[in-house]
Amino acid sequence: MFVLWLLVALFTASSAMAVYSPERALALNPFNASVKASMANDLVYATGDARQTSAAARLSREALDGDPTLAGAYRMIGLDNARRGKPVKPAIMAATYLTRRDYVSNLWLIQDAVKRGRMDQAMSDVDATLRTSLRGQALLFPILGKAVAEPEMRPQFRRLFRGNPDWLPNFLSYYIGTKQKAAPLAAIILPIRKDLPPSYGQLDQTLIGMMVGQQDFDAARAYARAIDPKADGDRVLMHNARFEEEGPFPPIDWQLFRESAYGSDIEKGAKGNKLIVVSDEERPNLVARQLVQLTPGSYRLSARGRLVTHNDDAAAVWQIACAEKGGTGVLASVKFARGAVPSPADFTIAPGACRNYWVSLTAAAGFGTSPFQAEFQQVELQPVR
Repeated sequence: MFVLWLLVALFTASSAMAVYSPERALALNPFNASVKASMANDLVYATGDARQTSAAARLSREALDGDPTLAGAYRMIGLDNARRGKPVKPAIMAATYLTRRDYVSNLWLIQDAVKRGRMDQAMSDVDATLRTSLRGQALLFPILGKAVAEPEMRPQFRRLFRGNPDWLPNFLSYYIGTKQKAAPLAAIILPIRKDLPPSYGQLDQTLIGMMVGQQDFDAARAYARAIDPKADGDRVLMHNARFEEEGPFPPIDWQLFRESAYGSDIEKGAKGNKLIVVSDEERPNLVARQLVQLTPGSYRLSARGRLVTHNDDAAAVWQIACAEKGGTGVLASVKFARGAVPSPADFTIAPGACRNYWVSLTAAAGFGTSPFQAEFQQVELQPVR
């Protein structure tokens, strides 16, 4: 009994000590296979010395003698075989057969598939890695982000995305958060968007907004038209000029800003809708805008509305300005202010000028204690013949 108790105590002590000192754990129990596998792993990864793979492989073989289910031990043997020019895949496959959580083995399989030109297999291995390893996500998301831009990879991404893997929201958050080009991702999402669950409902707006922000105006409009042919900005200069609705594709439709100190919203009524604007800010702030495309010619900007409550120097101003980088500034403005009579503003677009313009509304409460509120029934942009 004493001998049995001693063996149990040594085994327990060895297991507890493994976290703090693998060497002492192995001294207490020289048959502790998991400790040997851990030490083999540390020989290479903790030291950063790839030349230690031979010693690590020897420890791994000893570990497998005691426990043949240690995936990391098979992987270490495979890596040592690679260094010696021996077959690698059998050992790596043994590791991934036991668990897909060994991300180093998964990465080897991905690299091997890429070398063989089997991108379908590589992406399947990517999927398996991302499903089982958060560390794999940290390693692979930047690589996938770059691969999105490759047209030949689009079928592979669509195949994976269509199944809505549990890592897809994390990848989209990473891609959007790092402000990468939205147009290539939009080309992947568009054919499969109806296959995705309702939780992705805001993705269309996000991609369109990103493409506009990245100056990919034509790509943004093409995406919107593919979803809804009514979103054809070439046939209608402005959408919802009477504020019928905010629209599903801001900023190609109305983009209304709602901040704590200022903003705008559409108020629906039996006699027509109104754009209600409020502001507590003395300086001007953007409260509404819409992107339009214009060809060379003459145009007129007009608006119908009024200031409801305001300070003496409060103002609401409709403007049109080029949305493209390096374009001209404000081309026309219609100002609503105390003592001012707003009148239509004519302007001309010359050949060779930019094609994309912002129709925007700014509001300034001015200096004073009176609350600012304005309402608009209509804003129009018409050709002048």
